[in-house]
Amino acid sequence: MTIDDIIKKLKVINNKLHKQYPELDHKTSVLARSTKVSEEYGEFSDELLSSLGMQRADKLEKYNPDNLASEFADVFITLMLLGIESGIDVKEAITKRLNKQYDKRRKI
Repeated sequence: MTIDDIIKKLKVINNKLHKQYPELDHKTSVLARSTKVSEEYGEFSDELLSSLGMQRADKLEKYNPDNLASEFADVFITLMLLGIESGIDVKEAITKRLNKQYDKRRKI
């Protein structure tokens, strides 16, 4: 799947979210999405701690290694949806920033 395929699917999800929550204006929608990013990052962090064995015993008993990748994907998807909702050309933003980071690190 290419980045264009991912963005196309995310735009469909974004439109469906607008239909699901028609009462939200743009500002409220952006705020809700940013809050959702925090929630998903918290879930990812929880799984990351479990993967490192740094949780309570009861949480470690329930640990499933597949959950870390799933929670990582949730963070990525939710962050991309926030970018789309905020009017960011996410492909362009990622490309520019990645190239800048690549060039910076290549010099080291």
